[in-house]
Amino acid sequence: MSKDDDDKPKLKPSRLQLGPHEVGYGRPPAETRFVKGQSGNPAGRPRGSKNKPAELDAYDLRHIVLTEANRVIEINERDSVVRIPMVQAVMRKIGVDAMKGRPRAQELFMKVTDKAQSAATQLYERQLQTYCEYKAHWERELDRRAQLGITDLPDPLPHPDDIVINLQTGEVEMHGPMTREEAVRYEDARMTLLALCGAVSYLDKRYVRLRKPEDRDANRLMAANARVLIAEIEAGLPAAYIARKGKAEAASQE
Repeated sequence: MSKDDDDKPKLKPSRLQLGPHEVGYGRPPAETRFVKGQSGNPAGRPRGSKNKPAELDAYDLRHIVLTEANRVIEINERDSVVRIPMVQAVMRKIGVDAMKGRPRAQELFMKVTDKAQSAATQLYERQLQTYCEYKAHWERELDRRAQLGITDLPDPLPHPDDIVINLQTGEVEMHGPMTREEAVRYEDARMTLLALCGAVSYLDKRYVRLRKPEDRDANRLMAANARVLIAEIEAGLPAAYIARKGKAEAASQE
């Protein structure tokens, strides 16, 4: 730096006199100044606070736990590798340790097994009660409709006659459709069955009137094919459902 530069007067920031306070570089207006001891952002993070990890809600935690529990892993079993869910692998290891006589494994295995069995029993009892109440309710409702001659209302799904409950064993069997989609498939199959049965009846009567051997052979083949289809449909349709629908159609034609 030259001597001439040192001799030049240094410029100072300009200041304005507004009221009792000077305004200029480093001196903002009094009404916009920060107040001593007060944060400029009251809604901000408190002094001294640390960053916290994001908290997981209950649903996220359950989802993570169940995802990991059901994650398929590979384990060595004898001379092969099998793929099973992680929770099954853990329970298998606990069971093996329990059979080896390890007290903690035995206690844990029995505790988990008893809890799972208890939960399954409670769920089964609730489902059985639901089926019984549903069946009783709709049986009363259908009886009421029959007494009043109401025939323009759709049947419930599932139909109470299709719910078979064994009160001795507690087993519940479904002999009919459970949803509208299943009801459409069941009815399509039943109508096809009726058409095939009608075709077989016609072919049997027609066979007697035929004289040419080749005509009889063709007629016999068509009847045999129709009977095969009938057997396949009957294997997929519960007999109780077919009987119930046939009874309902007969009653509607009276």
